[in-house]
Amino acid sequence: MRAFGYLHEVSQARDALIGTFTETLHGIAWRQCQEQNKRSGDLQACPGTTEIAAEGAALLAGALEKANGISIDALLSRAVEADGHPEEEDRYLVEFGHAIVHQALTGEAIWFRKHKRFSIVVPKCAFGYKSPAEYERAGSP
Repeated sequence: MRAFGYLHEVSQARDALIGTFTETLHGIAWRQCQEQNKRSGDLQACPGTTEIAAEGAALLAGALEKANGISIDALLSRAVEADGHPEEEDRYLVEFGHAIVHQALTGEAIWFRKHKRFSIVVPKCAFGYKSPAEYERAGSP
């Protein structure tokens, strides 16, 4: 019974990280597209995430796992342990998720400069919307 509980927790952490990846990819791409099309990039006006962003997040998670040889939830646990605050895993989940996406898209995430003791390979990726129509008509995942 204990193993089932553990697997459930792992699945929740993985799903939550992929959810954070999805929201972050979508927010960054939406803002860039808004700015390119001379529209307001105020994130408060950002519509819900898209299937395209969810697919991109799942691909990023898979590439991250392949590059590091362990699951993304295990990477999260290692990041928390490296910082010495295991009781703060929920807060780290969001910070870590945002940092992974920023590092993958730009190669420059502040989180990684502050956590030099934590070694991880973050594969580069590209993600964006070509026009506002891509996210305006796209459905939420």
